[in-house]
Amino acid sequence: MTNNKPTSLPRWALIAGIGALVVLLLCGVGALFALSQASSLTAAATPVARAATPTVVPTPSRPATAPTATVGANARTATPTTSARATPTSNPYLMRNQKIYDVDGRLAYQGDIDLKPVFDRIAAGIKDPHPNDGVVFQNRERLLPVKSDSSYYHEYVVRTPGLSAVGPQRLILGRDGEAYYTPDHYDTFIRVK
Repeated sequence: MTNNKPTSLPRWALIAGIGALVVLLLCGVGALFALSQASSLTAAATPVARAATPTVVPTPSRPATAPTATVGANARTATPTTSARATPTSNPYLMRNQKIYDVDGRLAYQGDIDLKPVFDRIAAGIKDPHPNDGVVFQNRERLLPVKSDSSYYHEYVVRTPGLSAVGPQRLILGRDGEAYYTPDHYDTFIRVK
């Protein structure tokens, strides 16, 4: 005669099995969360090496025939300038094809940057909430033309689409009306006007 009574597992084995199942379930949920976070990042968020020279942009104050120059971080004695003049129907304050990197070196934005709203904000006397908006730009690296008055240049924040923090973009205005745009927090400058 055989015993048809089902055998039961020891209590500790049952608890260990349930614990292992919970751990596996949590690992699965964590993996799904990590995958969803990774897939929400665009391909543009992967680190990209910065170009050695800045993008040359249109300016309304230069003749259309000849570019005048660009300035990079290693061009300490060069005068920052721009390319050929924009066409009359184009926006002279549009910085085309800019690559903006976050503090971790990841590409945060790629595309055109319109500086006209920043110029309008400054002209209206509206300050950006960032504490350095409108402060004196000291030109310590001497990448811009050197002026005898240390308060000749002032810097203004240019917000980066998609970044919650202030970002690296700035607009530097000189007392005589000249304007320089930096997409990379003072590594390079592009003359706007």
